[in-house]
Amino acid sequence: MRPAIALLFWLLAAGGALAQSADPIPGTDVIAERVADPQISGALVAGAVFTGGASVDWKPALHAVLPADWPGGTVCVHARSLDASYERKRYYEVGTDWAGRPAPLGYPTQYPEYTAPGREVPEDAAAHIATAISPGACDREPGGGVPRVLVGDWNTRPEPGRDVRLYINSQGASAAFIYAGTHPGAIACRPVANEHAKTFDHVCPIPAAALTPPVTPLELSLRRGNRYDLGRYLDLVTAVAAVDGGN
Repeated sequence: MRPAIALLFWLLAAGGALAQSADPIPGTDVIAERVADPQISGALVAGAVFTGGASVDWKPALHAVLPADWPGGTVCVHARSLDASYERKRYYEVGTDWAGRPAPLGYPTQYPEYTAPGREVPEDAAAHIATAISPGACDREPGGGVPRVLVGDWNTRPEPGRDVRLYINSQGASAAFIYAGTHPGAIACRPVANEHAKTFDHVCPIPAAALTPPVTPLELSLRRGNRYDLGRYLDLVTAVAAVDGGN
């Protein structure tokens, strides 16, 4: 595994009850919520979320935990359905005082059929949503180097010790693999079996045991026929360390 650079975050914390009782942090739409005129993005990482955990009882719910070194405290959330029929881009001035504990992000919606918590939506369903969170406002030009994305909670309560599911748009690769931290060997990603898939085409399960908080370096390898692309490096940042530390 080569040295890694930027990475993905969406984070949890033991202070879940605190986040749920706090007022949701208001956001500002950059791309207003829509279910028509889908725009297909070529971004490699379509989203990263924690898996498992108890569903929340309000509609819908987003939580993000900021790492201590997060610059500025502004985050951009990009939510997209598998078939690209649903999309929304929204940014939040979270504030660095939320570092290490789950910040509730307000997500008022006109389309509860896409975003309602508690629905059993298979990963391969056209309405399945992936959320990508990145530092800075949504209209900011991405910097050079490796991308950084928060792994977070979508419609579940923040809890430590869970696996991460990474959604990628491999642009037609025949196979995809993840090398995570010190995890031995490659983690195979699963192709999405849906003819309407446009936003992402592979789902990569990263077990909690492979996470090395607060940052897990990832290398993504794509195979196209008999050829392998050069490795793509990511830094997956989770707040499990903060959770275990009792923040």
